Amino acid sequence: MPTWLLVLGLGTPAAEPAGATRYVPPSSSLLMQTTEAKAQVIARDSYTLADLYVRVIANATTASSTVRSRVGGANGNQSVSIGAGATGVFQDTVNSDSLVDGNLFNSQVVVGAGGTLKVSIIAYTLATAANTTPILVSHWPYTIAFGQTRYAPPVGAVDFTTTTEARTQYTFRTAATLSNLRVYLSMNLNNGSSTFRTRVNGVNGDQSVTVPASTTGAFEDTTNTDSISPGDPVNLQAVTGGTLGNMTINIAQMKSNSARRQVAATSCLSVTLAANLTRFLPVEGFSQWYATVEADSQVAALTPFTARNMFVNVPTNSVDGASVFTMRKNGANGNLTVTVPDSTTGTFEDTTHTDTFIETDTLSWQIVTGGTAGTMEITAVGFELEQPAAGPAGIAKVNEVASANIGKVNSVAWASIAKINEVG
Repeated sequence: MPTWLLVLGLGTPAAEPAGATRYVPPSSSLLMQTTEAKAQVIARDSYTLADLYVRVIANATTASSTVRSRVGGANGNQSVSIGAGATGVFQDTVNSDSLVDGNLFNSQVVVGAGGTLKVSIIAYTLATAANTTPILVSHWPYTIAFGQTRYAPPVGAVDFTTTTEARTQYTFRTAATLSNLRVYLSMNLNNGSSTFRTRVNGVNGDQSVTVPASTTGAFEDTTNTDSISPGDPVNLQAVTGGTLGNMTINIAQMKSNSARRQVAATSCLSVTLAANLTRFLPVEGFSQWYATVEADSQVAALTPFTARNMFVNVPTNSVDGASVFTMRKNGANGNLTVTVPDSTTGTFEDTTHTDTFIETDTLSWQIVTGGTAGTMEITAVGFELEQPAAGPAGIAKVNEVASANIGKVNSVAWASIAKINEVG
């Protein structure tokens, strides 16, 4: 059964006020919304959503808080209770939610009384019974003016801030069929129609949606698909029409029929990181707000998998020393790593090494900038998640299944012998 880790992360989250009710999507960038529709993602297959995982890094409440799953605008089956003033990891390892085609789903955070709450990670697993259709989600409310052509990453943060496409391109290293491009707009004052589309290899993809003037809500391409080959760079484009007004896009998502899922922290904003620093990022979410404490960015793997094909995009770099990006596993350096030479820009990959995880392992990104002067922008750090995992975790699973089957055969055999003896 393919099982995918979904991570909603932010290295330095905002403090949510006492008594607040907030909503967030099931993966991508953890920026909390006051309106649920701005955070909802649609299921375009049958899934089991499970293993709700929450990391709280600061808590000044005097009463308990709750984080729960939501399905179709109602409370789901999964929830965790966070005690007054409690921090750390909270998990629901018992309950799950069954999703079918057309279900809207997301998470809800209800902050207790008395003080603020900071949540840096919310994660789930998403399992399919018969096929490989992970969901790619990009979330970050951004307002675009009329008459613009802008670009955004396909995962992580959907901030259409840039006119430079290369800042937003993410290279797939596995074949995929992308479908069901869906965008959600919470505000639209534009007096002309606008188009959101996929881009593949720097040209228009086959998926697109047209948003009429002054119209809000969800728009989805349920007809067209994009066939992605290994090595293709993929991103999103917004072309806003009209002569007056602007619009706010909150969510972009696609279904990906693929053996792997792209898990990435991205952003095409212009936030820089200085030289001679060590910083950490959640593996999925926003790439330009960094944690100084590694634990704040760590998430449990929740399911066995192999991480491969590390990807880093550095569009500007004046740092006067080499910088190193590394996958972290259980608080130590993993195998996936890329080195960015001083004052060098572009995309960098590790397509050679892998890191294998089991459910209880933690993972995050570490960035160590070199030199003593200069800054760099980081618009993407990601990997491809492959299921099932190879190595010891996979072998253990095979042995588990084999043992169960042998036990079943033995049980049937002994029952048959007993039956024969009884008849004899």
